[in-house]
Amino acid sequence: MFNISQIALLIGTLACLSVGQVLFKMAAMQMDALQPLLQRWLLNYFLLAALAVYAAGTVFWVSALRQMPLRLAYPVVALSYLAVPLLSHWLLAEELSMRAMAGAVIIVLGVWISVT
Repeated sequence: MFNISQIALLIGTLACLSVGQVLFKMAAMQMDALQPLLQRWLLNYFLLAALAVYAAGTVFWVSALRQMPLRLAYPVVALSYLAVPLLSHWLLAEELSMRAMAGAVIIVLGVWISVT
């Protein structure tokens, strides 16, 4: 179904989406409402890193779409519903409930069923 190049591009996309979300959360946690707007946004290294990671993810995604149909590639994005809560639990010590994980698994299964 997928060759090694396509799998690598999809994994790269998924990794960038997931890590980018955690970096956006870290950026938000670092923002102080009392800081001037430019300082809050332009000097926030987590925000700049998140934007760079998302840019790399966009390159992976467009490259993947050049090689495969969107209907096959897009379901990989659903895996971020599993990856982001796990990363936020491990890196940010956020709560990871079984109900949230069950919901994420159901989403992934639903998307998988829709493309098979």
